[in-house]
Amino acid sequence: MLDLDRFKEVNDTRGHTTGDRILAAVADKLRHATSGRAVVARVGGEEFLIAEMIQSGEAHTIAERLREAVAEIPWGATASVGVASVTRIGSATLDARAVIEQLVEAADSAMYVAKRAGGNQTRHADRSAIHSR
Repeated sequence: MLDLDRFKEVNDTRGHTTGDRILAAVADKLRHATSGRAVVARVGGEEFLIAEMIQSGEAHTIAERLREAVAEIPWGATASVGVASVTRIGSATLDARAVIEQLVEAADSAMYVAKRAGGNQTRHADRSAIHSR
């Protein structure tokens, strides 16, 4: 999950038309900073969900690349990023919908930890939040 820091200030000072242009620019940056396999979706306000099947250990590098891509937008944007991941274990049968819901909730919680810590950073979800349900 990625949330633009202090975006309300942009809408309040520059207007919603400018805010909409910035959101479109962010979406474009995120799409270009991910592989062709990634799903990039605006899920509300200034919040985006990025989902991708990746190799173990790549999540932090990708999250930082996304955060840095947002920072390239001229108005001085910063973003808080929350990362959640799960490792496929053998042929274990998992309820895909439940796992996805848990991943989104865990990433969202981690993103808010990043925001409360001052923003413009990446935080990782506690893996126990994903498997404990």
